[in-house]
Amino acid sequence: MDTGTRAALRVAARFFILGALWVLLSDRVLEVLLDPEQIPLAQTLKGWLFMAVVAALIFAWVKVEMRLRERSCETEANLAILLNQSLTGVFAVRDGRCTYTNDRFNEILGYAPGELTGRSLTTIVEEGERVRVRHVIERAGSLRAHSTLSFRAVRADGSIIHTETQITQTELGGGAVVLGMLLDVTQRKVQEARYAATRRLEAIGRVAGGVAHDFNNLLTAITGAASLLRDRR
Repeated sequence: MDTGTRAALRVAARFFILGALWVLLSDRVLEVLLDPEQIPLAQTLKGWLFMAVVAALIFAWVKVEMRLRERSCETEANLAILLNQSLTGVFAVRDGRCTYTNDRFNEILGYAPGELTGRSLTTIVEEGERVRVRHVIERAGSLRAHSTLSFRAVRADGSIIHTETQITQTELGGGAVVLGMLLDVTQRKVQEARYAATRRLEAIGRVAGGVAHDFNNLLTAITGAASLLRDRR
């Protein structure tokens, strides 16, 4: 149920309660205070007074509700500005489809603002990892408060990037929503791969150095033995 519907129901409930109390109590008061021939005129005046009071109350209630709505809209606008200034990609998923993506999320994946809204989250996931990612998203409610998910993502131009995402499930707008933050860790993965390759080369170098040292010792022993044999002749 959205905010506008809840506000309308609150106003309707107040109107109904006020009207019921007015009808029940005012008739009793008129019967006690007035003569029977004066009651019809009094009821007419009561009706007009009731309409004036209700109009004033509805005006006041609607004004309060509109003020609350404006504050809520201002809060949402400020939150949107804050999220769009974030250095991490922020997204919301309901029923497997994106309902919100901030500017950084769109920038990381190369999409225009709003282009991913309404599309399945697996649109940005490499085909080989879609089943795993979909399974984790569906189980988000049963996971611990925050869960980290790593997967290879597909940008709008078809290029592959490495991402890390932290997701959590919450209630928003009367339904379950998965909220997440996404980081592009492609450069880190490249650096880690280079570091691992360097370590492997260092290990190979140490092994080669050890073999060369042992081989040199063996050659020294052979050379020494050959020299002794030559001297004996």
